[in-house]
Amino acid sequence: MKKTKLYIAALLLLLTLSAVAAFCLYIYQCKMIAGIFVILFLIILFFLYRIIIDIYRDFSNYVAAFYYRDFSQKFSVARAPLHLKIFRGGFNTIVEEYKKLNFEKALQYQYLQNVL
Repeated sequence: MKKTKLYIAALLLLLTLSAVAAFCLYIYQCKMIAGIFVILFLIILFFLYRIIIDIYRDFSNYVAAFYYRDFSQKFSVARAPLHLKIFRGGFNTIVEEYKKLNFEKALQYQYLQNVL
């Protein structure tokens, strides 16, 4: 979790610094170097966009699985990118707890059926 926060914080810091540097260099007539910082800004923006899209895709897959009560789906944590490990681990924990609750509910139902 700390690595993910540091990664995203570093990207946001680099994004801000590259934007400020590009603006300052453009004002001081260093258009070539400012262009390099604009390209750096766009690359960092692309990485942040990919992080958001990955998180959105995993979340929508999780919601769809939960909606259709498909608890056989497991989210791979080991092969996940750094920014998705915490989400996938949480999704797997929620699915396991829900499976336990459903199992206990079925046991209680069977018990009540036998009592009646």
